[in-house]
Amino acid sequence: HFILFALLGIAAFIRKSYQTSRYQMLGYLLLFSLITEVLQLLVTGRSARLGDLLIDAAGIGAGLTLLLIMRIFSRPVSAGKTSRDK
Repeated sequence: HFILFALLGIAAFIRKSYQTSRYQMLGYLLLFSLITEVLQLLVTGRSARLGDLLIDAAGIGAGLTLLLIMRIFSRPVSAGKTSRDK
């Protein structure tokens, strides 16, 4: 679950609509996680557990953190410019 929701978080924010705020997108991801847990109640032999929901949320957080780190390190650096150059 952790890796799946990490990848889902990355994919959702990469393809995020500009009409949807970051907080809305995060809310949608968490809502999707909750819905998948509740739907497990309808499947014989499965159960909805708070621990699974927390693992899903942690996966989303880890994916978004990884995406943020990737974006920080992929920004182009201007050649020869320092913070003193204005």
